[in-house]
Amino acid sequence: MRASSNPPNRGHGFGTFSEVYIPCVLTILGIVLFLRMNYVTGVAGIALMTALLGAALLIVLLTIFSTSAVVTNLEMRGGGAYYVISRVLGPEFGGAIGLTLFTAQSTATAFHILGFSESLALDFPDLMPWFAEITLGTGIAVFAITWAGARWSVRSQYIIFTMLSLSVALFLSGALFRFSRETFISNLLPRRDTSGSIPIWTLFSITFPAMTGFLVGLNMSGDLADPKRSLPRGMLFSIATAALIYLLTVVLFGGAFPRDILIEQPYSCIKTVLPSGLRWTVSAGIIAASLSSALGSHLAAPRVLQAVARDELLPAIRIFSRGGAHDEPRRATLLTGAIMMSILLWASTARVGQSLNQLAGVLSLFFLATYFLLNFAAFVESFGRNPSFRPQFRLFHWGTAITGCALCAGAGLFIHPWGLIGTVIVLGLLYWYLRGRGLETVYGDARRGLYYRNLRANLIALAEGQDTPRNWRPVCLVFSGYPESRLHLVSYGCWFEAGAGLVYLVRVLEGDPEKRLNRRNEAHAQLRQFCARRGIQAFPIVLTAPDLTSGIQSVMQTLASTPAAPNLAIFGWSTRQPGMGSLSSEVLRFARSLDMGLLLLRPGRVTTQPNTPKRIDIWWRGLKNGALMMLLAHLLTWNWEWKRSRIRILRVIRDPDDQPEAYAELNELIRRSRMNVEPVVLTAPDNGLSDIIFRESADASLVMLGFELPDSEHYREWAEHLSSLMPPDPDVVLVHGTGKEDIFC
Repeated sequence: MRASSNPPNRGHGFGTFSEVYIPCVLTILGIVLFLRMNYVTGVAGIALMTALLGAALLIVLLTIFSTSAVVTNLEMRGGGAYYVISRVLGPEFGGAIGLTLFTAQSTATAFHILGFSESLALDFPDLMPWFAEITLGTGIAVFAITWAGARWSVRSQYIIFTMLSLSVALFLSGALFRFSRETFISNLLPRRDTSGSIPIWTLFSITFPAMTGFLVGLNMSGDLADPKRSLPRGMLFSIATAALIYLLTVVLFGGAFPRDILIEQPYSCIKTVLPSGLRWTVSAGIIAASLSSALGSHLAAPRVLQAVARDELLPAIRIFSRGGAHDEPRRATLLTGAIMMSILLWASTARVGQSLNQLAGVLSLFFLATYFLLNFAAFVESFGRNPSFRPQFRLFHWGTAITGCALCAGAGLFIHPWGLIGTVIVLGLLYWYLRGRGLETVYGDARRGLYYRNLRANLIALAEGQDTPRNWRPVCLVFSGYPESRLHLVSYGCWFEAGAGLVYLVRVLEGDPEKRLNRRNEAHAQLRQFCARRGIQAFPIVLTAPDLTSGIQSVMQTLASTPAAPNLAIFGWSTRQPGMGSLSSEVLRFARSLDMGLLLLRPGRVTTQPNTPKRIDIWWRGLKNGALMMLLAHLLTWNWEWKRSRIRILRVIRDPDDQPEAYAELNELIRRSRMNVEPVVLTAPDNGLSDIIFRESADASLVMLGFELPDSEHYREWAEHLSSLMPPDPDVVLVHGTGKEDIFC
């Protein structure tokens, strides 16, 4: 995947009021205000209703704080919440929530159209038989306005906003004139005979959508002239306006009508407060609110899909990346319209109100998931202490972001636990799929900053702690050279690490370091590509040195000073000449002086297939090297290639009479080591060791032999002696332990 390097496209160049404040207010002041608010107030009472509103407002407010902090730290493009999440948490999280948010916004369009049709049927019962036709016709009208372009949608929203403002002002004024202190007090607490039968989480699920809707403004980020200024102001002012209106509605209507009327006639009592000549404004208000919400969602959804397509996350949706005049997402608008009309066709055949209730719960959970990730994105940016995180929005702290995450998760559990689990599963599957595609980002997401913070803390803790045999883990320093020609060496380094430690792959380039610097950079890039291509989780290291020995010593000496110091140095055993070619006993002794165990690998002549059973033969001569050999054999079986391997521990004795005692010692060793190992005791004279190894291990997959360090004077004889012990067909690993490896821990 590659991100566009073009500068942000500002599309229409809209401002704060027209494209953030108005769409947010119109989406927030919708069906809940007109059809449900009085009902919940009657059931819950004014005090509890205010608390529920406050909880919903707190979630949204903390999310706006987090979103504002991130958007004032980015060069915003189209995509809104998707763009924020993907640029902070990476393409996998962004793609998962982007596709989910597109589907949710498309579904929300149908949801608001259904609300419009229901309100129309309540005002004009004679239209009920035409419910399906009205619903589908409204869907076509909303699509037509959106297809005409964002400018036409914005112009229509000015008219709708004016109508909605007039309606709200009139019915709040009417409720104020009917306000009674006695009625207010009687409605202050929950009604006992109803609150017990309606769980508080059901009331909250009805209330929560009242405080959502700011994402509509965020999703229009690509059409704003100055997103960093418009988005925070527009979102905060819109939620403040909505919170004030909802609070006034609860207080004024709670003090204007008896509880029974609020519960049984929640919509009718709004009309009752107005003179008969003005009651049409309430009908116009709810129609305006539901239609404006539908328009806002239908405008936002295509822009989210267009942004996801432009990041090339999925080949199948690339066709939606192109825009028309003013970068209008024409193709994505067609798909949004198709999804909306499909839902409306399904809903038009269901019982009135049933489909609306089913869609409401799904939308709340998807939007809560989006809010959670917006808060989490801001938390990662701030808590990771990224120097690049310098938001212009100051009303933010990582503590508010993590609080927002906790509240979103709690609200999801509160509303519908099983629904939340389903939402997490859907997002998890999308994340898993995108991660499996091996996406490569060229924009820097903030997860790296969080990794650095955690890495720093862990490295400090690791450096201050003490190594103990119980916590021994393989940290392999593999001198792979050019790895394509020494795949066996790299494979065994990764197999011995077995996901329990670390692997460093080292290549030393001989020559003048200053003159070979460009070659060093090329070799390092090649080594990184080699690891990525073969799925090897290792840290590549390339350095230049005047000669091979000094280069190897420099690497070992440097890494030995780090908290994650290598404890195993792995070299290849030359098949052309005994020993390691140009390497010497000096290198082995240097590694041992740095407290590293030594592994010398000689590949065999026969390559065993990964899925076939294997056998590992450990030639035992005592705990000094034997403990490390047993640990390495055990770690090999952690890899799927060696999963069904048989491990034998073979001990050679001179006197056949010592066999029972030797077996007893090996069995006690195996019992204490808690490993699945088969003991074998053999009898052979001292000068017949190579013959018995050749005979017994000729058909093994891997043979492990211990060795002692040679001195420089007798290095050739030492190498020839070890070569004489190696059977030709199996792989052979020569092992020299430090004595700190303990198989009894």
